[in-house]
Amino acid sequence: MMEYWKGDFHNRYARGTPRKSEKNGMRVRLAKKQKLGCFLSILQVIAVVEIINDPFEFIIISFSFHRSNIPVFHYSTFLMSTRYKITIAYDGTDYAGWQIQPSKETVQGEIERVLEIVVGEKIRIHHSGRTDAGVHAKGQVAHFDLEKPIDVRRFQTSLNAILNPDVRIMKLQKVKDDFHARFSAKSKEYRYFIWNGPAVPPELRLYRLHERRPLDIDAMKRAAEALVGEHDFAAFTANPKREIGGTVKTVTDIRITRSREGDVKICVIGEGFLYKMVRSIAGFLLRVGIGELEPKDAKRLLQFARRTNEVPTAKALGLFLWKVSY
Repeated sequence: MMEYWKGDFHNRYARGTPRKSEKNGMRVRLAKKQKLGCFLSILQVIAVVEIINDPFEFIIISFSFHRSNIPVFHYSTFLMSTRYKITIAYDGTDYAGWQIQPSKETVQGEIERVLEIVVGEKIRIHHSGRTDAGVHAKGQVAHFDLEKPIDVRRFQTSLNAILNPDVRIMKLQKVKDDFHARFSAKSKEYRYFIWNGPAVPPELRLYRLHERRPLDIDAMKRAAEALVGEHDFAAFTANPKREIGGTVKTVTDIRITRSREGDVKICVIGEGFLYKMVRSIAGFLLRVGIGELEPKDAKRLLQFARRTNEVPTAKALGLFLWKVSY
């Protein structure tokens, strides 16, 4: 009987320190018994045969010895998958966010559409985190698995040739099979941009929140200092009740800078973020900057631990997922 297993079977069960010998165009690899223990009885012996002409296809051979001492031969084949990490940049203006939604155009949907064209079958990608409608990215990260080997550079070029021009694969690389775009991430960096001047340059109009009133950058910095560290950020999430894992998060750094021309940048780095948390932080700091709130209000809001209208959610167009660190 011949069966096909696809996906992580080889990576999870047939990996280990093999003993190799070559015969009749095959490479025989004796897998450690404990690696396949969930499939075997104690008396079974396993060999993994790798076809030299196709290093991504394997045959598992097992001999089970019954009480009659008559060996019974079994074999099956499977295809080994390879995991790839992609770094993505996109203009989120015309998208209903990252995650696939019925009857809506999303960034994930666009990438999976193109992957299906290039590969010839549906491929699901897994992301580091969702972005909302209108939010942009310079360094979003995702991963997917393919069964057949690819030329990484040509594959990246093929994807970018078909993708909408507002989505680009900036980097594609092979990674270990235990890499996960979300669960392997150590920290994320978001940047929120505000144009503080009489008129936004036309080329930045889709990527800057416009604030004509003068901003007190020093006051914004003092307020940001109070938000750094581990806190209950319930006052800075748009929907605290949807946060299954709780509302306590760690922000490792907040940096605020202003260029001579008036381009204000709020850089927020943390281990993880709540729903619309960065946009809420930006909205709060903006109110501090224009004098509607004081820097000391940051501690008060953290201690109150409830969302109020004192903390507005800044518009999506100024937010970028800048970098995911691993």
